[in-house]
Amino acid sequence: MRIRGERADQVMWLASSLHREGYILPANHAVALTGALHTAQIIMLSGTPGCGKTWLATCLNEVFSKGLPLLKVEGHEAVTLESLLYEVDETSLRLFLETAPRLPGAGESADWFGLADEARRRFIHHGPIIQSIEYGAEHHTRRVLLIDELDKFKGSSEAFLLSFLNDFSVSISHLDRYFKPKPGEEPIVIVTKNESRQIMQPTQRRCVVFPVTTPTILEEDEILCQKVPELHPLCRYFLLLLVYRIRSESLGLEKPVSISEAIDLAEAIAHLEPDGISLELVEDHVVYLAKNAADQHTLGRKIAMCYRWAEELLRPTGGDLGLAYRILMVHNEQQRDARQKREGSIRLRTSA
Repeated sequence: MRIRGERADQVMWLASSLHREGYILPANHAVALTGALHTAQIIMLSGTPGCGKTWLATCLNEVFSKGLPLLKVEGHEAVTLESLLYEVDETSLRLFLETAPRLPGAGESADWFGLADEARRRFIHHGPIIQSIEYGAEHHTRRVLLIDELDKFKGSSEAFLLSFLNDFSVSISHLDRYFKPKPGEEPIVIVTKNESRQIMQPTQRRCVVFPVTTPTILEEDEILCQKVPELHPLCRYFLLLLVYRIRSESLGLEKPVSISEAIDLAEAIAHLEPDGISLELVEDHVVYLAKNAADQHTLGRKIAMCYRWAEELLRPTGGDLGLAYRILMVHNEQQRDARQKREGSIRLRTSA
């Protein structure tokens, strides 16, 4: 089936807009994602930690809510549905209501309804779900809302959350208000999940599930080229091979090196304006790639091995950019072949 006219323009606009923000969207995902956005479906991004799920949500926020911070909820077991809708400053609210009758002129004629309204305005704060709905109603547009790591929620909270997010019909007695966005003003809801536990099937049926994979070495080269253009190409190629080796080796890291961490490393090194990348320079920047003490210790012991591997690959090029890029292309094809084999084995297991 071919897409023509206005719908094709929408697909191309989404893909090119995300590309400008630094996210390379596969063609098949561009078509499906355009449809999910048009029908106001919940978009669930599924993949291993560090593969770019949060980065996609960040780029979507830049496209649809440019200049506004991303409304983000970090998933953990303590998160409740009520906290996503509203938060009550209990201490200040109780103190206000206890002292209000003693205010000058209060007496028996105190306007208790007025005091209750004022208490709601001052001490009951809107959570991210209500904020996203109200922003759309005020500006007649759509706000991006990210629910990060849904698999860390309690199972019961997960089901209730998705039922609310399906139609955004929310009635809150504490606020004495009913929230229901108009068509075209619904929040764009992005839900991410890792592979720590299986999401319940009723929950997944409420979403459009997109598998997100770590970008290939050439895709990540395009991202780094866009985000850190001041970094010399040879330095960029070296960092790409280094990160590729770290990810492909079984180093036992608790958290794999993510795309955002690779960007952080490239920015930090570019700031120093080096004419090359030495082992000492890489060792000094391990903290950018590993964010906890155990991973920093592990990577600190293994980084020299990964460095020597990248150095041996690029040494025969003699600084020739064309030859160095061909090395990236070879490893890019190896990544693509390995991914196709992995996806093929998943399909075989599913059919069996």
